[in-house]
Amino acid sequence: MNKIIGNGPLHHAYLIEGERRSVHLALNRFFENELKLKIRGNPDLLFAEYDTFTIDEARALKDWQSKRPAVGEQKFFVLALNNATHQAQNSLLKVLEEPTAGTHFFLIAPSADIFLPTVRSRLFIVKFTSENIGDGEKEAEKFLKSNVGERFAFAKSFADKITDGKKTKTDVIKFLDTIELALRNKNLADPAVFEQLLQSKIFLRSSGASVKMLLENLALHLPLTSSVEKNASE
Repeated sequence: MNKIIGNGPLHHAYLIEGERRSVHLALNRFFENELKLKIRGNPDLLFAEYDTFTIDEARALKDWQSKRPAVGEQKFFVLALNNATHQAQNSLLKVLEEPTAGTHFFLIAPSADIFLPTVRSRLFIVKFTSENIGDGEKEAEKFLKSNVGERFAFAKSFADKITDGKKTKTDVIKFLDTIELALRNKNLADPAVFEQLLQSKIFLRSSGASVKMLLENLALHLPLTSSVEKNASE
């Protein structure tokens, strides 16, 4: 974790994109080993998890961070969330714009795209790569090299796993992030494609979003990398 956060003075607010449990474990090690913080029973270290971060929770956070540390001179807030209402984000923005001295925020989310641009501008954004990222990269590579029929079959399989509770929409967002990374690594930086990926991730946050239809739409429009690589070699 110290490799992505750095060894210098702490920024007052981080957004760490990654799988929640993996980031939590890495942060615990960072706090204990690098900052020498006591994890258990520390009144100045708050861990909280939300599916959707609401205005009431944002107000409570504003109240917590305004109080002086119980021990020492710093307070740390670790907030894991999958989504946040616009009202909550606007309240959070005020806290980030005028933070209480000695407070540090670590937000954990599947993607920075869930936040408003004004909030993102106040955050130091880092991507956390978990140990199993290799499997995600292989899945993305396979999808990009597959023909449309194979991509449609993948879309149906992914949607069925969500219906069965084996995967969530957060897993879809992570998959799209890995697709984007794979395309960038192959220098296939078509702005229109990346805009479509961004809009897809935004659409996934709506309650009625159909994962199958979304992935099928991407199946039709994402480049077939095996064809691109073949043409480049000729």
